[in-house]
Amino acid sequence: HIIEKDKTIGGNAKRLSETLEGENVQKYLTHITKELKKDKNITAHLETEVISLVGTAGDFVVEIKKGDKKEHITAGAVIVATGAEEYSPTEYSYGKNEKIITQRDFESKLSNSQFPISNCQSVVMIQCVGSRNDEHPWCSKVCCSDAIKNALLLKEKNKDVDITVLYRDMMSYGKKELKFKEAREKGINFLRFRKDEEPRVSVKDKKIEVTVKDLVLDRELQFEPDMLVLSTGIVPHDNRTLCEILGVSLDEDGFFKGANPKFRPHESEKPGIFFAGLCRSPSVSG
Repeated sequence: HIIEKDKTIGGNAKRLSETLEGENVQKYLTHITKELKKDKNITAHLETEVISLVGTAGDFVVEIKKGDKKEHITAGAVIVATGAEEYSPTEYSYGKNEKIITQRDFESKLSNSQFPISNCQSVVMIQCVGSRNDEHPWCSKVCCSDAIKNALLLKEKNKDVDITVLYRDMMSYGKKELKFKEAREKGINFLRFRKDEEPRVSVKDKKIEVTVKDLVLDRELQFEPDMLVLSTGIVPHDNRTLCEILGVSLDEDGFFKGANPKFRPHESEKPGIFFAGLCRSPSVSG
């Protein structure tokens, strides 16, 4: 049984066009959905929520609700894969200009054939928006990969576009480092700033101005991009209600807590209940 609160399965993947490695996410998601529908041993309960759980490992009884209809199903184990959400920025003048957008929105525009690429001659991206700060001290792990991916996608569509990525540290894990190298070779600029000297953004007469002190040059630089893209981090859903229903714990950041972060990160402290994906912590796809 798959319990899905939305009308379709897929979660955050529904907003992705492709991975950094070039794999088509929507094609894969369509394939998985078709396979689920074909399998007689899998039942997908859409627009449904869990309202209670009793029992022990091997003998759980889960009460689910869709609209006014309630139903009980039995299960030997429970896998929590409720995901997380994109940080909604309040900084960098977000919301004051339609050309200040997040990486998710930018990716959607790039996959839209109607997006006027020719009007976008300069782009600035700012990393670690809503991550690695006092409120959200963790690295969201996807922001740097998303920036590299979208910068390369834009370069493919418009080789003359000027792209500058402002960052504190580039977290390009494993083979993703090769894509980081490719981005630099294709002329995408990466400028590093200090944590205590974050970029400043202002909007004047509908023009975007970005000022940053480059760590290498040790002087301030100013940009007037056609578009400013914020690499927003990952934050947990409000998991408190589901946490109480399942009888499991949350960590200090609001993600579901594994039994042991090193040896049993995907197991809960309650036998028979497991965690997968972003509900446990920020992670990369693929």
